[in-house]
Amino acid sequence: MKTDPRDRNNYPTDDDRGYKPLDDEKLAPWMTRSTQKIRNTLVRFHNEIIDFVSYVMPSKDDHNLREQSLAK
Repeated sequence: MKTDPRDRNNYPTDDDRGYKPLDDEKLAPWMTRSTQKIRNTLVRFHNEIIDFVSYVMPSKDDHNLREQSLAK
C-alpha cells in the first residue's frame, strides 16, 4: 500500500529519530504547553514559530507607551 506524502501522520516524529528529552532540559520560554506536547517535529517547529511571534509582539500597553513617547 502506497502512503500519501501529504498525510501529516507519515512524517517522522522525535521518537522515530531516537530523540528523548532530558528531564532537566530547558525549553524555550515562549513555547506553550500545547506546542510542547506535539510529537511531530515539523508541526511542532511551525507552532513554535507562531508562539515566538506572539511572545515578542508588543502588548497594547507597550504600543501605547511608544505612541506617547513619540508624541512628545
